[in-house]
Amino acid sequence: MIPDFNDFHIAIGFTVGYGTPVSVEELITYIIENFDIEYESEAIRTDQERTRVYECIIRHMLEIMAAIKEVEISPDGKYVTMNKKGAKNIENHDEEIGKRLQIIFRKNAHKHPAEE
Repeated sequence: MIPDFNDFHIAIGFTVGYGTPVSVEELITYIIENFDIEYESEAIRTDQERTRVYECIIRHMLEIMAAIKEVEISPDGKYVTMNKKGAKNIENHDEEIGKRLQIIFRKNAHKHPAEE
């Protein structure tokens, strides 16, 4: 089963928010701990393997989002910021994103890094 990469895109957009730099490491940790994005594979048998694979997917999704100019990644690669285009894209798909968030966002999740 291939993961729904749109769910990772939604999780990143929700977590980063607009205009506030977020640590990439904190972003990855937050998404792994607070989102239920399903991906069943024989390659993922333990939580440690799941974390490794999800970290890789999130990093690649950030690269894609940077390539299409939705986010900006700092020159050292440690921080990511949602720009105006990324925020507008999320706003344009607000209803669809809201429905998906109800499914993938854990009820007991903590504040996202952009709020801390």
